[in-house]
Amino acid sequence: TTGTPTTNVLLIRDNISNNAGAGILSAGAGTALKVGYSVITGNGNSSVQAAGTVQSYGNNEIDGNTTNTNPTTTMTH
Repeated sequence: TTGTPTTNVLLIRDNISNNAGAGILSAGAGTALKVGYSVITGNGNSSVQAAGTVQSYGNNEIDGNTTNTNPTTTMTH
C-alpha cells in the first residue's frame, strides 16, 4: 500500500514514569496517542508531539516532570 501509515494507541490507567526523555511521544504522521486516567510523572517531558497527536480525556495526573506539557486536544467521553 501507499500513503501514510496510521497508528492509534490508547493508554488507560497507566503509570508512565521515570523516563529521561518524553513520557509519551507521538512522532509520526498519522500517529495518535489517546490518554485517560493515567499518571505521567518523573519524566524529562510529560508528552511530546512531533508530527503526531496526543489527546487526553482530561482526567490524567501530570506533574513532577522536568516540563509538564498537557496534551493539546481534550476529548469527550
